[in-house]
Amino acid sequence: MASKTLSIWQQLTLGFLLVLAVISFAIIWIFDLSVQPHQDARARAEKVAKSYSDLDKIDNFAIFSKEKTYYSLQGRSADNDQLAVLVPESGGDVLIYNLNHGLTADEAAAVAKENGAGSAKKVTMGAIDEKAVWEVYADRTYYYIDFESGDFISKEGL
Repeated sequence: MASKTLSIWQQLTLGFLLVLAVISFAIIWIFDLSVQPHQDARARAEKVAKSYSDLDKIDNFAIFSKEKTYYSLQGRSADNDQLAVLVPESGGDVLIYNLNHGLTADEAAAVAKENGAGSAKKVTMGAIDEKAVWEVYADRTYYYIDFESGDFISKEGL
């Protein structure tokens, strides 16, 4: 029985495909490791938010970090009220806001624009001194807008 050997091109192709498979697996594995902390934080925050509020459906999750880090969840209650729930990362009071009783994210972006912001890239609900604020990120600068009054608080960045 004659043994069949691979040509140099077949060996190179096989080696290339093997290296490509290993690199692809490594990229997928690293990506999975990098998003895992965010997914874990979201799962914990959702559990806490649902136990402290009437939040039924979650539409948005973000992390707000200023003086204190909050997990910011926005969604709807079973009664279809729009709610924001701020869960402190390191423990403390869970803050619950009815989004119909303050500035909308779009209105906060407009206030930031009036104070020098360009196009808003991201708008996140958070808290400073346990008072609800919108954080508008635009042009590498953060603009802070009071949720209830709509007043411009400050801006930070480059």
